[in-house]
Amino acid sequence: ILMFSYYIKYPDLISTQITITTEIPPEKLIAKTTGRIERILVNNMQEVDKKMPLAIIKTTASYRDVFGLKECLDTLNLDDLKFPYESFGLMELGAIQEAYTSFEQDYVAFSLNRELNPFAVERSAQRKENIQLKERHEILSDQIELEKREIAIKKEALDRDEALFEQGVIPLVEWESRKLEYLQASKNVKNLLTQLSNIRSSINELSTSSATSQLNQTIEDVNQQRSVYRSLAHLKKAIQDWELTYVIASSVKGK
Repeated sequence: ILMFSYYIKYPDLISTQITITTEIPPEKLIAKTTGRIERILVNNMQEVDKKMPLAIIKTTASYRDVFGLKECLDTLNLDDLKFPYESFGLMELGAIQEAYTSFEQDYVAFSLNRELNPFAVERSAQRKENIQLKERHEILSDQIELEKREIAIKKEALDRDEALFEQGVIPLVEWESRKLEYLQASKNVKNLLTQLSNIRSSINELSTSSATSQLNQTIEDVNQQRSVYRSLAHLKKAIQDWELTYVIASSVKGK
């Protein structure tokens, strides 16, 4: 070995390239669109969390309005949806404006339907009308019973006067007058029976209408709820797309 070391020489210095880095290497941020930076949201060497916005690229929307809207949407309880649209007023949302307008319209319709409950008002009126119809039905039924008793009495009187007329005790005019009273009473009962039948038909129609109203309310509630949730999802997607395009965010925690 000593003999070979005499003939083989190694240089004292060896040139090479090395890369010095930290345990977590610096992050390279690439914007998804061209444009000038509108606002830098952090300070130099500031500690940042993952997905924290660092800068905003110039856009037609106000990033404060967008961030405020996003924060509100993230806190909504989907089981009891209450969106304070009155507190936002006019906002500069740029490309998000159309999705927000659609959601706002659907939410207002959903909220008014939930608060005013127009079908409940309709059903309340139907219940009152149903009560009135049943009261009229009861009164008319009692009246018909009385009229039938009166007809029975008139029939007995008519039969008696007919016998007297045949015996020559009473004149023809008196017997015909008694007969006319009986026929008029029979006609009145038939009219009352017709009215009673019409009331029964009205009660049946009202019952059908009430069931239809309940079904329509269920359908309307489901449609309103689907529309507002669909618009909400579309609005969140529009905000997410806006963030991906105009917001430069950190992908890791660090500074």
